[in-house]
Amino acid sequence: MATLAEIDRAFRLYVDKSDGQGSTDFLPGERLQFINDAQVRLARTIVSRKVDNQDAVDLRRSLSRFKDIPISGPSVNLPDDYLHYGRCRVQLAPPYQNYNVRVTIVSEDELSDLLQDEFNTPTIGEPVACFLHNTVVVYPRNAFSSFELSYYKLPKVLVEKEDVCELVEALIPTLVQYAVQLALESVESTRTNTQAQIASATAA
Repeated sequence: MATLAEIDRAFRLYVDKSDGQGSTDFLPGERLQFINDAQVRLARTIVSRKVDNQDAVDLRRSLSRFKDIPISGPSVNLPDDYLHYGRCRVQLAPPYQNYNVRVTIVSEDELSDLLQDEFNTPTIGEPVACFLHNTVVVYPRNAFSSFELSYYKLPKVLVEKEDVCELVEALIPTLVQYAVQLALESVESTRTNTQAQIASATAA
C-alpha cells in the first residue's frame, strides 16, 4: 500500500511534467488537500459503478463496512463515514422480528410516485428506502425495528507522511492523475483540458 509521502512525491513529479512552464509550486497543505479530494472522488466513482475488475473488487472490499441502525422515527441517519451503499435490509418489528427483508432503493421522484400509486404502495414484504442527504427514509413506516446497511466508507483522510492510502496499489497512478488534474485546474481558469496534459506526461 502506498504512503502519503510516496503519493506526494509522484504528485510533485507529474505536476512538474504537466505544467508547461514548470512554475507551479503548491504548498504541502494544498498538495494534501488535492490528494485527499482525489481519493474520495476516485473511490466514489468506482464504488458507485458496476465495475467488476480486480482493482474495483479489492477497493470495495477494503472500504466495505456494515452497520445495524435502530429505526426510531421516519428516517435513519447514515454513518459519519458513509460514502455509498452496498445493500440494505430491514429487521421487521414485532411480532415478526425474526425476519429480515431486502430493501429496494429508489430515487426521491420514484418514491413520490410509489406513494401515490395504490397498486404499487410499499409493503412490509416489499419495502423501499430513499437516500436523502445524510439520512435514509424507509417505507412503510413503523413496520421495522432496525436498518441493516452494508456500505462503502470514505477513504481514510491522509495527514501524516507515513499514513497509508486505503486505495489499492494499482489505483495509485490514477489517484495521482486525479490529484494533478484538480491542482492544475485550480491554478488558471483557462486550463480547461488538463487531462490531456496529464495523460501525455504520464506516458512520457
